[in-house]
Amino acid sequence: MYKVNIQTLHGNWTYGWALDLHTISSHMLGQLNNHKIFNSERTELGEGIYQIKYNDNMGQNEKFEIIKNIAETAANFLNTRYVVTKDVVIIPTPPSKIRDFQPVYAMADLIGKFCNLYVDFNYISKTKNTPQLKSMDFNEKQNILDGAFDLRDMLYQNRKILLFDDLYCSGSTLQEITKTLFLKGKVAKIYVLTITKTRTKK
Repeated sequence: MYKVNIQTLHGNWTYGWALDLHTISSHMLGQLNNHKIFNSERTELGEGIYQIKYNDNMGQNEKFEIIKNIAETAANFLNTRYVVTKDVVIIPTPPSKIRDFQPVYAMADLIGKFCNLYVDFNYISKTKNTPQLKSMDFNEKQNILDGAFDLRDMLYQNRKILLFDDLYCSGSTLQEITKTLFLKGKVAKIYVLTITKTRTKK
């Protein structure tokens, strides 16, 4: 398992945590074709997330081993927070980019197995296409994401939800999904768990 450095995530959910920061330091080296190039030193968990998402040369078996270790680490943490109860359902956030292999879904699936919790991959759907949000400020993101998600039904009314994602940036997507789950799904509580969190800009 990985070493954790728990970060509290504040938002409209009940409780939220990231297992660690994503990077230790990051320095801009320059620009190439209008894209900023950074030299980043990542945490152990941050490096794991980076490798399984962006290292196309890494084999599936290697990626799965990283995912398994991350999922074990997450499950171990959840068991220390008394989050794992029979009425909790894990819901991964819908991926922003279509991939043949979705790391967030793979991690959520294993966390569910380790915690003996049901994982629902189809409960949340996107109702509109949204552009890349990375360069926008929080208010711009919120305006674009407003009404961007819908639920299949009210299957989990009065249940507890563990909303899962790999990386926490601004929290805008998680806040919009949380709002939808409370208003449309009438769920009782929402816990948010991400593997890593970006550092606050100073």
